[in-house]
Amino acid sequence: MSLNAARCTGCSQLLADAPYTTVRVYCAFCRREHAISISADGQRVDFEAKFSPQRLGDWFRGARAATLASDVGVAVGACEKCAAPLVIPRAAEVALACPHCELRIAGPAEKILYDLWTEPYASVESGKDSQLEFKLALALASHQQSAGCAHCTGATPPHDESVKCRFCGSTAWFQANGERAQFGVQIEGTAYGRPYENFVNLTEGESHLRGSSRLEASVASGNQTVKYVGIGCLGLFAFTLLITLVTYLFISH
Repeated sequence: MSLNAARCTGCSQLLADAPYTTVRVYCAFCRREHAISISADGQRVDFEAKFSPQRLGDWFRGARAATLASDVGVAVGACEKCAAPLVIPRAAEVALACPHCELRIAGPAEKILYDLWTEPYASVESGKDSQLEFKLALALASHQQSAGCAHCTGATPPHDESVKCRFCGSTAWFQANGERAQFGVQIEGTAYGRPYENFVNLTEGESHLRGSSRLEASVASGNQTVKYVGIGCLGLFAFTLLITLVTYLFISH
């Protein structure tokens, strides 16, 4: 999750300026080819981090699949077709160039590119007193952090040197910039009017996101029903008032 210096070491100009380098990446799931623009500081130029809950759920599933396949590369975007993460192998050689003096900036992807795995987020509002934000987060063994197995949700003690889950044998840890790491889901916001913060494993995070999203849709549907009922009642009241007025005028004459 590296980020290059903001200015070129050769000319001291901003590396984020255009022109950008075009990198071609294939989606590992649907094989669609993408041409993405990356600035010389290693950042994706046009990445929109705000996802819909459904799209973020696809992102979580991509993170789980990458973990279990022992192939967590550097994420540089999301597939436009299937929403799966677009990933470049961490050891792959990447070469960028300063847009001003064309100084070459090269090295392994994890040192040159900004990793987008933990950037996407989705907000879910399930009522006026509940609003939660979900996003992928890293648990680092060196910080005594652990999210749990991405497959069976079993405990994965950070001091356990094995990369495998002791319960199901699936890959539980991967290397990121020399650190033993694993993905979890960070949830923050308010729940029923109270501050809420939690860090859970991928499976629980995806389930929580899906449940909150359904509740949001249910609340929105309920509000719409109330709206229509209100309009219907108002119309009925107006109609009744009109009939009463006509009847009164008829009788009075």
